[in-house]
Amino acid sequence: GVAPPGTWSALHALQDAAPESVALALYPTDAISCLLSLLVCRETRPGEADDLFRNRSAGLRAIEVLKRLSASVPDYCWRCTPRDIFREALARPEVSFIPLTFGYVGRTASEQGAWRFAAPLQKCGSLLGGAGMAVSSRTPAAAEAADCIAWYCGEEGQLLAGRNGGQPAGLAAWEDPDANAGNDDFFRRTRRTQEAAWMRPLAVWWPGAQKALGEVFADMLRRGETAGYMYSCLQDIYFRYRRTSDRQVGS
Repeated sequence: GVAPPGTWSALHALQDAAPESVALALYPTDAISCLLSLLVCRETRPGEADDLFRNRSAGLRAIEVLKRLSASVPDYCWRCTPRDIFREALARPEVSFIPLTFGYVGRTASEQGAWRFAAPLQKCGSLLGGAGMAVSSRTPAAAEAADCIAWYCGEEGQLLAGRNGGQPAGLAAWEDPDANAGNDDFFRRTRRTQEAAWMRPLAVWWPGAQKALGEVFADMLRRGETAGYMYSCLQDIYFRYRRTSDRQVGS
């Protein structure tokens, strides 16, 4: 019976009035994913330089938002990935708002909670999620598998997926009325966010950096460290991983 919050201030007010109604995935790699999404929304996404934060004031504001959110979330959030949060919500009818998450078209189904997905509160980009497809080097049917993937990634395959509960990447499926009809306009509601999303670096150093950043960030959030201290620690970790990668490339 309450309209969804449209600003971070309204979200904080909802938390104050009904703390159990707001949930957020704060497993370490997802805690840092939330921060990266907020940085993208503030148009200060990490660049190719050695700095995680391209703008200090925007970085501090993003940390403060998550510090405020995480101070009031239920304790189970700290062990949850986004998929876990939706599973928890099925057993907890008091959960009504998840401010940051990856999109799962299947969660729009009534038996999965009938969630309505939309853009983040800033109505802008986020961290890109999703998974790709590949052909195993061990398969004896590599050509057939590659043909199947090529078909699936074409318009026919993408439309078929979108109209049958899948989550395709092709724009034709995202614009298709039939694909949107069965999921409360999931594709239309989230298209702008997807188009403005930031893709994590396709580099050997990134998985280790994300893991280290996430573990430290989640721990600092839970301890209630100051935003300035968290900013400095995360900046140092990112810098260290980037510089190590540069030395490896040059050796």
